[in-house]
Order: sequence, then C-alpha cells, then structure tokens
Amino acid sequence: MLILPRSSLDVMIGKVALAEKAGRKVVKMLAGEPDFDTPPPVVDAAKKALEASRTHYVLASGIPELKEAIVRNFAKKSVKLDVSNILISPGARFCIFAAVASVCEEGDEVLVPAPYWNGYNGLVAAAGAKLVSAPLENLEKAITAKTKMIMINSPNNPSGEVYDEKTLTHIAELAAKRGIYLLSDEIYGELVYGGAKHISIATLPQADKDKLIIADGFSKTYAMTGWRLGYMHAPDAIAKKAAALQMHITHSPTSFAQYGALAALSGEADEYVGNMRRTLEKRRDMLCEGLSAIKGLKFNKPKGAFYVMLDVSGLGMSGEEFADRLLQEQNLAVIPCADFGAPCCVRLSYACSDGNLRESLARLRLFAASVSRPS
Repeated sequence: MLILPRSSLDVMIGKVALAEKAGRKVVKMLAGEPDFDTPPPVVDAAKKALEASRTHYVLASGIPELKEAIVRNFAKKSVKLDVSNILISPGARFCIFAAVASVCEEGDEVLVPAPYWNGYNGLVAAAGAKLVSAPLENLEKAITAKTKMIMINSPNNPSGEVYDEKTLTHIAELAAKRGIYLLSDEIYGELVYGGAKHISIATLPQADKDKLIIADGFSKTYAMTGWRLGYMHAPDAIAKKAAALQMHITHSPTSFAQYGALAALSGEADEYVGNMRRTLEKRRDMLCEGLSAIKGLKFNKPKGAFYVMLDVSGLGMSGEEFADRLLQEQNLAVIPCADFGAPCCVRLSYACSDGNLRESLARLRLFAASVSRPS
C-alpha cells in the first residue's frame, strides 16, 4: 500500500482549524497562492468558451492553440520548444509527478538542492522513487548510481532565492556530465523583484536538451491556482510516456480553463500581472524591514516568489517548535520547514494584506522578546 508523507502545511492548517474552533483569532502567513483575483480577461475568455459550448473532451495532452501559445511565449525568451513535446496538465504538480514517473523506476533517486518545495516529497514517493536532498554546494557529492534526475526550483519556494547564471550553468553541466535528467520547475518565473532576473535553464547551451524537462503553469503568475492548469516540455520519449500516463489517470485538463490560459499568454493580462508583482515587492520590502529589527531571526531577502524563510535557531529552537509556540502564544500561523529540507527554519508567506503583515510583525516581535535566548 502506498503511504505518502503528510505535509507540514496540512498539519498546520489542522492546528489552525482547532484554534479557530476554540474561538481564537489566528493571523495566517501560510498561503501558497497570490491573494489576487484572476485577471478579468482570463475569466472572460473562459466564460466565452463556456458560452460557446467548449465543455467537452479535448485532446488528452491539451488543446493545440495553447501549446502553440506556450511555444511563442518561450520564443520571446530565446527558448525553442517543440509543440509535439508539450503536455498540458491539471496543474504543474501533476506535470512534475508525470515527469518523475516517466523517468524513474522503483527505488531510483531524484536529487534536489535544499531547501526545496515540500510537495516534491509526495510527488517523488508517489512515482516510486526516492527524494534525496543536499545543499547546492554538495550536490555532486550526493549523486549515486541510482540518481536519475536532478530537480531544481528557481525562483525558490521556500527561500525566494533566484539562481544566477553561474549557478544554473554549474547544475546544467553537472547533469549533462553525469547523463541524468534535469527538471526545472519555473512556476514562479515571472515573480522576481529588485532587478533580479529569472533565467530559464533551457536558454543555457550547457543544458542537455535531450534530458531537459521544463515544468511551469498559470497558478502563481496569473492567480489561477483553482484553475488547475500547468504544462511541461520534455524530450520526445518522456513527453509521450507522460501524456499516456495522464490519459489513463485523468485524461485532459479542463477544456474551458485552457481557453482562459490562452488569453493569459496573449498579453491581455500583462497589466494585471505587473500590478501584482509591484504589490508583492512592496510587501516583501515591508516584511523584511520589520523582520530585520527582530533579534534572533536570520533570513536572506528573497528575490522572487512570495515567501521569506526564517532561520530561528538563534532563538534556541527548531522550526517546528517555533511554529507551534508561535501559534499557541501569539495566534500567528507559519509553516515549519523540516520537510522543506530546512529543520531550523519556518516559511512566511507575504501573499496577504498589508494589515496582515503589520499584525504578523507585531506578534513576531512579542514572541521573540518573550523567548529566553541561549547564552
């Protein structure tokens, strides 16, 4: 029987629910989604598709028009994709699962730099493989005879780090030298701040295109988390295996949602995305300024996504203890990062209102001041 790990987010949501049931008012910094509405042009396009009765089965791998739009979108980044090697899926999460399942056999290893999105734990396990993590600088030492794939995520959840060209080149060369697959999860690629630049690893000549998989989607950039729509581009054999897997498990992604995504890539939603990006950057700056004044907390200012990863070891506790006590003593919910590969850390999401951020900072200050620090 397949037993998958329960995520720290699910555990914390359960604890918050119990607290709220008891009448406590909890402030949350948990969200892994933008707190913005889906851009109206995207919604309108989906409505028009519904009105035109585009509500039936479509090609299992996705509608051709959307695949072509994805190719055009990547061409703007100087990345050449093949329409026939694109798979549209019900979420980027499913793309990643399908890719791992198409590459790995039972017991094979998928290597990820720490910290990493904790969702990878379940996806890799569900595919029958084993997730292995290591700090970026120790990545090569962690490769074994069972390593079939390196998986990266930039901009990164939970740290907000954006890999520069030197780092990406090193990873691409490492995968190519060892003859293993490289999967780049680029779901936060459009959400970068302060002059940071997202570089798709597909643009680098060092990447082995015969073993390169790009996963992306519409959830974060276009605030379309509930639409469940992602895509990947993979080498021909892997794309075909992943498409067959999808057809048998779920068939095609929702038909009219794909027409909404088509409008998103047409440029009609660019103004909305720009406004969201600027708002998130201001929130990032507000949160980081407040955190920098609290003793015992360490963090690197994120360059992308919408999270801050706090190292709380300076307060003499693990991330799990910190999160539990913070909820109990200050009614503030954050996520411990042990299953993100960072047991001394917690993740804070700034995909929330300015008022929520100010209240969160006030409660964090009170909590840190109440904790007796180790000498």
